Amino acid sequence: MRKAAFCCILAFILQGGAVSAVSWAYPFVVWNGGVYQVTEETVEEVGKVIGEVETKPDEEGNYRGNASNAYEIGTKYYSISDSDPKEEIAVEDGNQYVKAVYENKAPKSASFYIYTFFLSIAVIVSAVLIYLRFQKNY
Repeated sequence: MRKAAFCCILAFILQGGAVSAVSWAYPFVVWNGGVYQVTEETVEEVGKVIGEVETKPDEEGNYRGNASNAYEIGTKYYSISDSDPKEEIAVEDGNQYVKAVYENKAPKSASFYIYTFFLSIAVIVSAVLIYLRFQKNY
């Protein structure tokens, strides 16, 4: 039982994710879990709408889902013809579209780690209760 509890705690500590802060050195958009750096390069041929800005980061850099530090909520993201959206997308910028290039995986919010912590505690407590129940029956 001690080994199981130790493994659960170790897995929680090591599970991690992208914990680096989002850089504010450049304009960015977040789409589908990835941070895309917005360039000044315009895009002529755009495909279908794939998303839009849903939130703006606060002073600490926290945000959820599709976000941007440079564009207003409602700004649309488009696929680029003959290009993989996992590598680059187009962002509506006034009357034109600009290219945004994939930089890195978006960092997870603090609420994700809080949720994961309490879920791990619940799993550990459940495992202990089940163990104790089986011990009582023998």
